Amino acid sequence: MRKILLVDDETIILYVLSSYLKSWNYEVITEPDSRKVIEMLESRKRFDVMVSDIRMHPVNGIELLKISKQLIPDMPVILITGFGSHDIFKQAETLGAYKCLAKPFEPETLLKTIEEALTTKESTQTDDPDPSSEESSGTTPQAKQDPIPKLESKSKITTRVENPGPSMKDNKE
Repeated sequence: MRKILLVDDETIILYVLSSYLKSWNYEVITEPDSRKVIEMLESRKRFDVMVSDIRMHPVNGIELLKISKQLIPDMPVILITGFGSHDIFKQAETLGAYKCLAKPFEPETLLKTIEEALTTKESTQTDDPDPSSEESSGTTPQAKQDPIPKLESKSKITTRVENPGPSMKDNKE
């Protein structure tokens, strides 16, 4: 199961996005405290992707991006923000963000971006220590896991948001 680190100081965003991603069989670790995220990264906990809000305190998403690229350079980082500008997005891209998404966005957009980031990550990783041998053999690396099925309807996220409760974890449609 793929592991996603989801960072946002707004708990409702964490709740909605984690519920949605869990319904697609992702393991989602949520953290509203950006200082704790730094501790996780420093302890070299492995995540397949990190999704982080940009505008947070005490450590913002741009700083988390810089730290993550120093400590775990192969982990794709997707930044999300409701206060984005072209300059912020450009800075994030320059620092190595996989992509920036402006809030509000559809959960399907985040899912698609995560899938693309994982595919890109897998295509750059190979068991062969000589990357040139791939080109010479004419083969391309295969994904390690089948792609996630396409979303059948938006009702899954709507149902989960409108009816939050303790039974939700056990209620997979």
